[in-house]
Amino acid sequence: MVYNDYYTKKAVGILQSIDNCRLDTDVSLSNLTTFSIGGNALLCTPTTISALMRVITALSNSGIPYFVLGRGSNCLADDDGYNGVIIKLGGQLCRCRVSGNMLIAYAGATTGAVSNLAIRSGLSGAEFCACIPASIGGCTVLNSGCYGSQMSDIVDSTLLTDGKRLFTYTNAQMKYSYRSSVLKGDRLIVLATKLKLSPAPRLDIQRKISDIWASKSKTQPLDLPSAGSVFMREGNVIPARLIEQAGLKGATVFGAQVSYKHSGFIVNAGKARSVDVKKLIDIITKRIYAEYGIMLKREITYIE
Repeated sequence: MVYNDYYTKKAVGILQSIDNCRLDTDVSLSNLTTFSIGGNALLCTPTTISALMRVITALSNSGIPYFVLGRGSNCLADDDGYNGVIIKLGGQLCRCRVSGNMLIAYAGATTGAVSNLAIRSGLSGAEFCACIPASIGGCTVLNSGCYGSQMSDIVDSTLLTDGKRLFTYTNAQMKYSYRSSVLKGDRLIVLATKLKLSPAPRLDIQRKISDIWASKSKTQPLDLPSAGSVFMREGNVIPARLIEQAGLKGATVFGAQVSYKHSGFIVNAGKARSVDVKKLIDIITKRIYAEYGIMLKREITYIE
């Protein structure tokens, strides 16, 4: 190992005996997040439900911090890395299948894989998923969505674990709200999500996806690393509009920059560090509060 970390060494000793679980040390979080920012961490990749449950139980019993990471599209990882274990699902935990009008996706399945399966199966409702670079587990927790659709519209039920037992939550039990659910900040982990979709012609489904992509390409900085919308929309409060009105479009802190294309995005314009992004977020938050009396709520998650 390059770094001397107490939790990392302890975790390796505990986890290396678990079957169906791969360990990789000194993995750069910049390669695992869409912001392309972050230091090193111990990466644990369980490939079965039983392996994941054993990992969670072992880490919890040992007091070792852990973070379950999907595609890292809504995260900002610390420059110094993560003092604990990053868990990324693999193998069986990335599968998805169709049963009637239901699409069952394990938490590690990408939104792209889910969208492609829905197209092949002639099932509509998950078109918006094709345009969100995420895993189904993360989308389920955060009630991800775009262009008028969100996960709460299509989630039928969710299989969860605390490392010891399995739970199933209905859509109502998830207590969905804008970019949130009962699972946000909770220690329950999504294992699989059952999506209730509707039959439709494949060409219609593909056309909807193409239209969303076309609109997204025109309005969002897809050519630069980012974590999507930095702040949450609440009611009539549109962060991007306030940020632009406050004259912060293009504001820069070293490599971090408020996007010229969409003021709700902070982009990595070149070798940005997490400290740069955090400072820019702080500048925006204080300016908007000073000018409008509105305290913006951060949508992205810090891994630190």
